Amino acid sequence: MAVRRIIVVIIICACFWIGCGDIGAGDRQGDDMTGGTTTLILGTAYVNSSLRKQVDNFNRQNTGFFIEIKEYGGELIEGSSAVDLMQMEISAGKGPDIIDFGYQYSPGVVSKGITEDLYAYMEADVSFDEEDYFTNIVDTYAVGGKLYALSPDFSIKTVAGTKEQLGDAGQWNMKDLMAFYQENTEGGMLFPGDSQKEVFGFLCLGSMGNFVNWAEGTCSFDSELFRELLAFSGQFPERRVYGEDYSVLQQFLTGKALLYPVSISDVYDCTKVRLVFGGSQVSYIGYPMDGKDGNTVVPGRFILGINKNSDNKEAAWGFIKSFLEEEYQSSIEGSLPLLRSEVLSRQEEAKRVEYEDSPSGGRVETVKASVIFEGEEPIDITCIEEQDAVCLLDVIGRVETTYAADAELYSIILEEIIYYFENDSDIDAVVDIIQNRASIYVSEQH
Repeated sequence: MAVRRIIVVIIICACFWIGCGDIGAGDRQGDDMTGGTTTLILGTAYVNSSLRKQVDNFNRQNTGFFIEIKEYGGELIEGSSAVDLMQMEISAGKGPDIIDFGYQYSPGVVSKGITEDLYAYMEADVSFDEEDYFTNIVDTYAVGGKLYALSPDFSIKTVAGTKEQLGDAGQWNMKDLMAFYQENTEGGMLFPGDSQKEVFGFLCLGSMGNFVNWAEGTCSFDSELFRELLAFSGQFPERRVYGEDYSVLQQFLTGKALLYPVSISDVYDCTKVRLVFGGSQVSYIGYPMDGKDGNTVVPGRFILGINKNSDNKEAAWGFIKSFLEEEYQSSIEGSLPLLRSEVLSRQEEAKRVEYEDSPSGGRVETVKASVIFEGEEPIDITCIEEQDAVCLLDVIGRVETTYAADAELYSIILEEIIYYFENDSDIDAVVDIIQNRASIYVSEQH
């Protein structure tokens, strides 16, 4: 591991000193770069067609500014190291005008304050109305009250179960989850595949906000709450073995699986979950959180911020805002738009039953979505019900935290919990080591 890090540092430094110094934001000072227009650099780990299309659209519509993409990733530099390189440039007073953190985003990455507070740009822009968007989703990206980066689309990771078993509880903590499992454990499972490591990873990643305060650079993995999580996970088998006739769907339909780890990324997903539970009323109770709602936001593919060193911050904001406008929001696929009216429009379309010609003759209802489990016949959906539309808006409206996990921090945790699960190490000793290592890492990000 140490050798790999040394190699990465050498590569980063070589790129920093040799190839990057001539295009830093602090070097251009708004110079005329392309025949009467000012060039802005958009830094990203990897370029994809959607990002390039948005840049092309912006360049066609703006005569005063031209955005040029700089790819910091590649065969020799991993995505996380590409972000490190951008951070190094910014710390040196340079770097791209606009940063796309992408899949390398975590609250720890942006908490260093290398980017502008986007709240200030939203408030100053008379053409932008934050109330048009799901403001609570926007707020989940804030660290210490400042919005250093923003994603124009999102999904929600949560935990679902039947209201018959969970009741009307809107949220819970670890003690509640443990009690719920003990009360319903006879003949059942927490969720399909509930081995030690699966349960731990599921709960730890979903409730990371219980243990880390990025704004203050502190963590609490030595808390009783984390001990409870570790001990609870340890009671499950090392691995689950199932027979050939095992059906995941049947575990939910028969009530043997108590919880369903869910990702909500379109307007049909609440309907899908209801059907998985046989049409029963569903409670989206979320991950066990300490005093917070357990439904969590997963950012989309683009997570954008403005370099604090940029000489063209207003133009950079204009580009970021283009992702929030109706033209882009209506094109989003595979996740939920941040624009409230676009989600409502998609729900209205999903409520309508539509018809198409059948290969065998006549007209049949158009299948718009399906519930698919391996080895099972798909359950087709031709429309959503009003209760499903209300359910989705309720879940969205309750979200308070992001699911985005810091890969380095989670790696530290995984390295140490093995000693508890596999070597029967004392839980206090394991927790103390995790806290020591994690606190050093988190404080370094502050």
